[in-house]
Amino acid sequence: MFVSSGLAWGLAALLVAPAPGAWNQPGYGPGQTYYNPAETVLNAGTIGKVTDRFTTDLPSVDGETCTRPAPPVVSGGRVFVADTSGIGAYAAGTGKRLWQHTWPNPEDESTPYLAVSNGLLVAGNSGCQSASDPNGTVRAFSVTDGKQRWSQQLDTPVDTMVVDRSVVAVGGDSASDLATVRGLDVTTGRIRWTLPRLTSPGVSSNGRLLLTRTTAAQMVAVNVTTGKPLWTRPQKWYAEMATADRFFVTNGAGTLISLNAATGASQWTAPKASGRNATDGRRIYHPDHNTVEAFDVKTGKRVWWRTFLGEVGRPVRAGGLVYAAVEGKTVGIMNAANGRPLPTKWTSNLAATNRVTVAGGHIYTVAGNTLTGSAL
Repeated sequence: MFVSSGLAWGLAALLVAPAPGAWNQPGYGPGQTYYNPAETVLNAGTIGKVTDRFTTDLPSVDGETCTRPAPPVVSGGRVFVADTSGIGAYAAGTGKRLWQHTWPNPEDESTPYLAVSNGLLVAGNSGCQSASDPNGTVRAFSVTDGKQRWSQQLDTPVDTMVVDRSVVAVGGDSASDLATVRGLDVTTGRIRWTLPRLTSPGVSSNGRLLLTRTTAAQMVAVNVTTGKPLWTRPQKWYAEMATADRFFVTNGAGTLISLNAATGASQWTAPKASGRNATDGRRIYHPDHNTVEAFDVKTGKRVWWRTFLGEVGRPVRAGGLVYAAVEGKTVGIMNAANGRPLPTKWTSNLAATNRVTVAGGHIYTVAGNTLTGSAL
């Protein structure tokens, strides 16, 4: 249960949203909130009419491959998906393949982190052939034709990536590499700043990137454009998600903690509430085995919970609804305000480790080697 400091949560605290119909990063935006505030088509009144509109088989390779299909990102009428051979772009409404970038050596390319910014699809990943000393690569492709615009080789793997303020922040370490976080210019790939002995969870709040020091119990918030420190805290906590004015961090023991993003001051703590959360600025949606819990961020009270017949995955919030994949079943769809389940004819064979992408009146899923687009 939350212990509130009494500080008000402003709805205006949400991060600047991508354009309508977009889901530019795996967690929607740099705050990794898994909340799309721009969705207006799919809601409680229309979700019952949703059905599959297309299924598209993704490219595959024979033999060994290190990359796997992953949930898509969406921007400008295009859906971008990693597959076992590389990265593809598909028409948002039909699933028609628009272009494909195939890795020269799929057996040595990990599944990439994808993000859309400044007309580019940015992909960061690592080599797979060396367990002790993998290198990383960040590439940028034109969203329209898939042509590579730049590539930046790194001597550390790409373990995390987030794009904010036209900067690509990547972090990584290995048995042979010092933990390092770098900021790359999204347009050119030029390295703008380098911070050693720090790790990044890939979460940014309104231009503030929260890092954790490897050599001491300390968190450091830095300006994402310059890498300059803004504030520190003497705890080894890790950011999970953020709005424009708050970081949500975990102490590694299951406790979720809210911090003022501008100062680092603690606001409240919530035992047993960390991990795979989503937030819309009103409630935090937390999966716990076969239950989704919603906590009011102003009062600290659990306002509703919903139990399913299987393990539930990370919630996704859009259009007044909460979506959560249920192991061995389908996707549970709930009213965000009260948790009431909503009947729908739409089903999907997702594992609890999967999640949906909701953007522009479509629900996109990747299950196995298939991309599915569902809509009214």
